[in-house]
Amino acid sequence: MPGQKEEQKKVYPRQAMLIDATRCTGCRACAIACAEWYEWGPPGGFGYHYCEDFGPDTLVKITDHESMTVDGVKWMTAPLLCMHCSYAPCLAVCPVPGALERDPVSGNTIVLDESRCIHCLYCTYACAFNLLRPGTEGEGKYILSKCNRCVERTRIGSPEVPACVASCPTGALVFGKAIEEIIAEKERRLAAVKKTGKRDRISYGEGYLGGLGVIYIFDSDDSRDYFLTGWPRYTRAVWTWQSVLKPAALIAGIVALVIMLFHRMLIGPLGVKIVEAAEEKELTDEELERMIKMKRQEGKMKAMGAEKRLMRKIKKKGKRPFGPKGQSKH
Repeated sequence: MPGQKEEQKKVYPRQAMLIDATRCTGCRACAIACAEWYEWGPPGGFGYHYCEDFGPDTLVKITDHESMTVDGVKWMTAPLLCMHCSYAPCLAVCPVPGALERDPVSGNTIVLDESRCIHCLYCTYACAFNLLRPGTEGEGKYILSKCNRCVERTRIGSPEVPACVASCPTGALVFGKAIEEIIAEKERRLAAVKKTGKRDRISYGEGYLGGLGVIYIFDSDDSRDYFLTGWPRYTRAVWTWQSVLKPAALIAGIVALVIMLFHRMLIGPLGVKIVEAAEEKELTDEELERMIKMKRQEGKMKAMGAEKRLMRKIKKKGKRPFGPKGQSKH
């Protein structure tokens, strides 16, 4: 149908999230809302500054770090979650079709299908931010979960926002149906801070891995205060696999196939015909006749040996041996 083809070709806007760390109080409402949405128990631990590390039932982690700034000592708090990168290393290394995929209808959110995941953990090793952490479940079996950005409730056309955004009491988390909205909001907030005469804040996320699906405003000039690398990139192993080994393996396979086809066309299977023809040309008629007789005699001897072995087996089983025409001997 023409309408269906046009719908498939339609390009949806890329959704994004803004996390303003200058407004984050570390209340953990986002982490609790995430656990509630997926019907998990509340994050465990005691104390105001405690938050569980990433795991199968913890998709949002609150950073908590004391740092010295020009304005004095500050607590650096902000939620960490999957970045939904445009050039996602986890997506590049996943060996199972459909286990990790970019959902176009929800704005290119990277979604994990746990029913297809084989728990190879390649994605955890490839993640540029170390935000994918496996857990274990009975007899050491690995299980994996990741932030799907509440894809069930945030598809294009839905007024809903992710559970973590809906629960934030300070407006530190903002969700946009198009990344242009988030960039505009980020610029507005940075400009508002600049007008107050306070030191400039920095943004993080637009220029990395083709553009991240999560953009931060930091209260520090060092992303490491929030446990985020200053230069996220493809690891050397991922780059080598994607840029060198996979193309080389494909080319090698094609070359081998072409050589096999040419070999069969020009020489024949395993070169048996050519070898036999060359041997026959070198033999005289008498030698050729003698060789044929030897092969026949050799075949008869093998047949006789097989018949004797069969007779011995029949006698051991107590059955009567058969005659030459398949009738029992009396």
